[in-house]
Amino acid sequence: HDSALNEDFAVKVLRAGFLTDETAIRRFERESQLASELTHANIAATFCAGFDEQQRPYIIMRYVDGESLADILAREGTLPEERAVDICVQVCEALSHAHMKGIVHRDVKPSNILISKTDSGADLVQLVDFGIAHCIYDELTKTQSLTRVGDICGSPRYMSPEQLLGAEVTHQSDMYSLGCVFFEMLTSKPPFTEENSVKLIVQQIGEAPDL
Repeated sequence: HDSALNEDFAVKVLRAGFLTDETAIRRFERESQLASELTHANIAATFCAGFDEQQRPYIIMRYVDGESLADILAREGTLPEERAVDICVQVCEALSHAHMKGIVHRDVKPSNILISKTDSGADLVQLVDFGIAHCIYDELTKTQSLTRVGDICGSPRYMSPEQLLGAEVTHQSDMYSLGCVFFEMLTSKPPFTEENSVKLIVQQIGEAPDL
């Protein structure tokens, strides 16, 4: 709580176990850098970043007084079609803004979609966590140590086949991931549900979902 502004903010910090991991710290700093370039009603704003007295990195963000789509789905199962479409459209607006900036989120999933209520009771959707985002306008030499082609970063249940194969990821991968989320909102489960991670990846790459 900021006493001068009389407003609550969210402070995102790096887990203690990663404080000696240079790659994790650089990814955290990368998230702050990319998120600061995004100013959209459907993206949780980032205001500033820094290090505390113990040299732990932090990011100060807009506090979203709501819950994640993952929590909502866990409680409600499926969502009415109209609500699911509205949530999907708002995420599309967020992604459109990011993609116009050359930023690919790469980890669109229910837990990274926060939902609060407007004064009228409507859903206000905010996309968060650009921790593994990739800027397609960057030179490869600037980003390959953090997000090299061949690395798999993200959540396999919602990842596109090309991302799972370690190929170059574009804005289309975000749209595939959002499609998986939309599928889950309407059916209560993602398109592929295999618990074994290897089998899950095989499903994502080569099988069609049960419609």
